[in-house]
Formats: sequence, C-alpha cells, structure tokens
Amino acid sequence: MLPLLIGTFSFVPMAAADYFCLHNRARRAGVLFAIGCGLLCASTLRLLWESSWEGLGWISAIPMGLAFVSLLLLVYSVFFAVKPRQEDQSACPEGMRPLACRGMYALCRHPGVLWLAGFYGFMAIAWRSRQWLLALLLFTLGDVLYVFYQDRCVFPHTIDRYREYRKTTPFLVPTASSIKKALASFK
Repeated sequence: MLPLLIGTFSFVPMAAADYFCLHNRARRAGVLFAIGCGLLCASTLRLLWESSWEGLGWISAIPMGLAFVSLLLLVYSVFFAVKPRQEDQSACPEGMRPLACRGMYALCRHPGVLWLAGFYGFMAIAWRSRQWLLALLLFTLGDVLYVFYQDRCVFPHTIDRYREYRKTTPFLVPTASSIKKALASFK
C-alpha cells in the first residue's frame, strides 16, 4: 500500500514545481520536479519488487513489451519532445517558454498521461495484479489532476501562444485530425 501512496503523492511536488515556475523560481522548480519524478520511479520499483514473479509466463511478454514501449514514449514525451525548434525559441517573448506543438504535442496537449496510463495498464495486464491495477487508477488520476492544473493555471502564463494551442489541439484524447497532424509533423 505504501508504494501506491507514494506514487499518488508524487504529483504534488511536480505541481509545486509548476507553481514555482509560475513565480520565476526555476531553481526550486527543478528540484521539486526531480523529487516528484523520483518518488514515482521509487514507488514503481517497489511495486516491481513486491510483485510475484511466479505467475508470469510467456503470455506476459506481450503486455510487458507494450509497457516498455509506453515507458519509452512517456520519457520521450516529457523530457525530449518538449524541445521546440530553434526558430520558435527566437520569436518567444521575454519570460515565456516557446510552445512545442509538433510531433507528440500535435497528438494532444498532454501525451505523457496517455503513455503513463499505458505503462501501468499493460503492467496490470502482465502481472494480473490488484496492486498494478490500483497503481493504474491512482497514478493516472493524479497525473490527470496535475495536467489539468498545468493546462488551466500554469501554461497559459508561462508558454507562448498556449491559449491558441488549446483551441486547436485536444486536451488528452487524440482525434483523427490530431493524429494526422502528429504523423505529418514527424516527417
């Protein structure tokens, strides 16, 4: 139960990090975001440690592989896909971050939530475990609340052209047109 509490709580320091970004305290923000990520990773590793390896068979390899792919997409979305092009950075007003709206961020405004839910969902299928199912529900709910706070309170004030981006890109659930736009932007 402790890993579930820690993982659910991990979104609090991440939200606090965004609060400090909003108030121009980037140094504190970086530390708090790292703490939140560390807590989520630690809780996930603890869930793995507590999981029973006896029930895993060859059939678990498919959802485990999909969980691994989801984890890679999550890391890519949160840490690498947010880097905008050079020309976007030069046109950005003072004190604002440039908008990343291509690739993953053309798919939806918060693709990390999709990949986080995918990771824990596939882990729940692979392990056939109540703990992993609860992790899926609690961590995804925590992440959704966190990105809702970002979307409404933080990003419109810290990211250039974010209000216009909200009008053209879905919040969490990709649409047919956003999928086409995302695929076209990878070319």
